[in-house]
Amino acid sequence: IGQVWQSFSSVLVRPGWTRDTRDSVLWPTSGLKEGVSVEVATPPGELKYFKYTYGRQQFFSIAPKLTLMLSGEIAAARGLGGKPLPVFKNFYAGGSNSVRGFDVNSLGPRDTNGSFVGGNRRILGTAEGLFPMPGSGKDQSIRLSVFVDAGQVYGETEKLSLSAIRYSSGFGVSWISPFGPMKLNLAFALNDKPEDKKQKFAFQLGQTF
Repeated sequence: IGQVWQSFSSVLVRPGWTRDTRDSVLWPTSGLKEGVSVEVATPPGELKYFKYTYGRQQFFSIAPKLTLMLSGEIAAARGLGGKPLPVFKNFYAGGSNSVRGFDVNSLGPRDTNGSFVGGNRRILGTAEGLFPMPGSGKDQSIRLSVFVDAGQVYGETEKLSLSAIRYSSGFGVSWISPFGPMKLNLAFALNDKPEDKKQKFAFQLGQTF
């Protein structure tokens, strides 16, 4: 059984903008981080498409040891000049970085074989309460959280229906270890469908927020 490889030429333009006013990169308690990224493939390349993503993450100190984090993202993409959006430029959702409680990249459209193929639009949202480990005193290397996630990916022919959004909730433990930031999540899908693939436990290395 062989593989067929196909190559494309493209000219990419990638403007972007980011603002970060958080009081800490690892353990923020106030401030926000937001950004816009755009990717455009233009002639004379073979690929012609655009992708747009806007994300915002804001932290609120609502008590001396309690922080509320709210985040959201909207993203869209489409082909240009009568060309379709390349499949490998689709958006995905599900897993640690989007909707915890669902398997990685498992939300949204599937092909005729049931494989997840992503979509050209994505919407994500999270509300998370962050607090130190009880009894930890001045040790700030471990942080606990409770969260609610929401999100979905839509195919090009699908309507942007809010009723299709999946929700989950759960608990998280973040640790600034000698090997770098680590995070363990225990999440439960709240409105899963029979065809959804779920994942209760997820582990992240090298990222906190």
